[in-house]
Amino acid sequence: FDTCAAQPLNVMWDFWNGTPFFNTNIYFGGASRGCKQPNLTTTWVKTVTGQTSYNGSFMHYDIIPTYVGAEPAFSASGTSTGGCQTSPTGHYGEIISSNLTTAASQGKNDADNATYLLNALGLGGSVIYLDIEQWNQGWSWNGVSCETMVRTYVNAFIHEVFACCYPSYSAGVYGNPNAAMDRFKTLTNIPDDIWTADFGGAANVWGISGIPDADWSYDQRISQWNRNKNTKDGVSIDNDCSIADLAYGNNPEPNDSGTESAGTSGEDPHCNS
Repeated sequence: FDTCAAQPLNVMWDFWNGTPFFNTNIYFGGASRGCKQPNLTTTWVKTVTGQTSYNGSFMHYDIIPTYVGAEPAFSASGTSTGGCQTSPTGHYGEIISSNLTTAASQGKNDADNATYLLNALGLGGSVIYLDIEQWNQGWSWNGVSCETMVRTYVNAFIHEVFACCYPSYSAGVYGNPNAAMDRFKTLTNIPDDIWTADFGGAANVWGISGIPDADWSYDQRISQWNRNKNTKDGVSIDNDCSIADLAYGNNPEPNDSGTESAGTSGEDPHCNS
């Protein structure tokens, strides 16, 4: 499950004991991160991953670490139709520049910041998921196509993660499958993993519109399939199904070795239902 803000330890404990969820997302940094994170500390990370106990017992969550850096520019009316519109208002803390040299620098700098922050949380050497919000492939800003700007930024981010720390760090991307993910499989630096916002789907990482099952087919997928469902302790969550690289590895999936194919059953009892 994922929530905007990392929940207090007592809530994480209730979820661990009272729900089927075994991993959780954290928005750990980035200029466009929308939630304050008063609970997100090294102590929180160590406790939810089972490195230290909570009241004498242990949780064993895996973590989806997500970074929200530069985003496609929004206009004032763009919240429902997507990014890279004309006359951007700075809806996000950082917007991807229409100057492609600058966009590439943004990607590199955000990757450096992301690895620094994860190291500080004690999750150095894990996967990093870059959050890219909805954008319109056919639109442009300052005469530069939205697609070119976004691809330049994402490619530079992933390149820096690989250049800095690979194979210790790996890179994933979160986004809308129809408006983003199918465009990233042709990057020079292809994401290791994808996390798709497939609301209204099922608890399954396969059969997602816009992402053929043959793409990212070997334990490389997370699907955010249900949105804003109220559950324990009144916490509003999104539900996810994960067969992908996660941080800490309490419940590891098989390596991305090419030994399993898309749709294989039995990979994870929480998915493919």
